[in-house]
Amino acid sequence: MEVAVLFLEIRGRRCALPVPAVREVFTIADVTPVPGAPAVVRGVTPLRGQAVPLIDLGSWLGHGASDPLDPHALAKTAILIEGHAGDDAEGGETPRAALLVDRVLRVGRVDRDARLTAPGHIPFVTATVADAGAPALLLDAAAALDMVRTAVAATAKGESERSRSA
Repeated sequence: MEVAVLFLEIRGRRCALPVPAVREVFTIADVTPVPGAPAVVRGVTPLRGQAVPLIDLGSWLGHGASDPLDPHALAKTAILIEGHAGDDAEGGETPRAALLVDRVLRVGRVDRDARLTAPGHIPFVTATVADAGAPALLLDAAAALDMVRTAVAATAKGESERSRSA
């Protein structure tokens, strides 16, 4: 069975996102840093009057965090992704964020049965799939958003504990 995916690059790594998780591709107009946020959250960016979290999965894909103060280190393209609405989503809303990408390559199809084993150390990478140019990491948008939510909660808890002990 084939699934439609969007092939893209994140810090030079070829990746693929299932098309149903992608809402739109847009150019980043501005980024406002969020004090105390984990490195994966580069800040928020405006999109049609709403502040959308800007997520940089590159550090979790093994390429380290880029300098958040260097405007040239920040890619200018983002993909608005959505996870699954669930009982743990705030107000029952579908979680969404802007995924920072180097570039969008193309829309394609991959055979679900032809997947290779995923790297075991990255929970939101479900498989390695074949693309015409090179292998690509198949990303699970909902799992990535869950990891970001967990990182934000852990950072907030650490900040809260530090302020109580000070």
